[in-house]
Amino acid sequence: MKSSGKWSRAMAILKEFEEKCGTPIPKLKQVADAMTVEMHAGLASEGGSKLKMIISYVDNLPTG
Repeated sequence: MKSSGKWSRAMAILKEFEEKCGTPIPKLKQVADAMTVEMHAGLASEGGSKLKMIISYVDNLPTG
């Protein structure tokens, strides 16, 4: 397949798909920052966020 034009055509299709479907990094950062704010608000007070948060006091991972 690499020797024919099919390989370059397949790569062009993948590149176009990646460009059209990829979420820009600044938008991902904006979403992550908004989620962080909402999580902190949800843990700070009852009803402080639309996200449902349960306080967990787990401070170690299981060992067994």
